[in-house]
Amino acid sequence: MNNLDRLLTRFGDPSIAPIRVELFDYMNSIVNDEWALLQKGEGNTKTHMLWRGISRKLMSIEPQTNRQTAMYTDIIKKSEEVAESREARIERANIRLPGLFWIVILICMFALMGINTLFLPSDSFFLGLKILPITMGALISLLVITDQPFKGQNSVQPDSFYKIIESIKTRKE
Repeated sequence: MNNLDRLLTRFGDPSIAPIRVELFDYMNSIVNDEWALLQKGEGNTKTHMLWRGISRKLMSIEPQTNRQTAMYTDIIKKSEEVAESREARIERANIRLPGLFWIVILICMFALMGINTLFLPSDSFFLGLKILPITMGALISLLVITDQPFKGQNSVQPDSFYKIIESIKTRKE
């Protein structure tokens, strides 16, 4: 989005200014309106409609010079990337590890504990017995933390969007 705004700024047509304002509103809508809904795996209608308006206006731009024509091609590419990133963000909010995965993890843990009871105690056995649960616990913790990226204490935050908003605020025509 930052690159799209940069291209629009450099396009050199005063009629682009309203599109940049709408792009700024779109960014704010992602952070303020849509981000909370990603916990439920949903997008926001207002954000979607803002992007539709921006997209239509970008498609209606008429480049006048060769420079603008070259930049217009980049603007269209970047706008497609922005649209795809929103779709991917909403799609990823819905992705979860299946219940069968957790059942397999539990079966593997119980199998490892059962196998450990078959070995005679020794120094290396006790070391292995200590390392195994720590490793398994760390891997399972990582899976739990990343299972639903927009929920919980370690959820994905819109920090990069805040930085882009600040960058767009400082960019002048």
